[in-house]
Amino acid sequence: MSNGLEKLKSKEEISLLFKTGINSYYFPFRITYLFKTKELGISYFISVPKKQFKKAVDRNKIRRQIKEVFINKIKLDHVSDKKLILCISFTGKNKINFNELEKKLIEAFRIFIKKTEKND
Repeated sequence: MSNGLEKLKSKEEISLLFKTGINSYYFPFRITYLFKTKELGISYFISVPKKQFKKAVDRNKIRRQIKEVFINKIKLDHVSDKKLILCISFTGKNKINFNELEKKLIEAFRIFIKKTEKND
């Protein structure tokens, strides 16, 4: 992707993220993140539980909506000097409309940014 974002596909990095990563939670989103100092960029993946949404169509729709908001509305300029590994998990039990999802995801990232700027 042209804006420095790439999908996280490495099993090693994903397992490292869940073993040593830090969680930031704002219902219905959990953001798990980890910083790597030797590399640059942002790697992410989006998780929607199969247990809550049995139909792949529903999971994919939520995933597409989250990706749309993440790419177009979220600015992560404060992490330009290191690599950010990121998992955005949807933890809600019910589908929500796009406008509500957008507001809540932006608020979740506002909390995440405030938390990560404090730790720098």
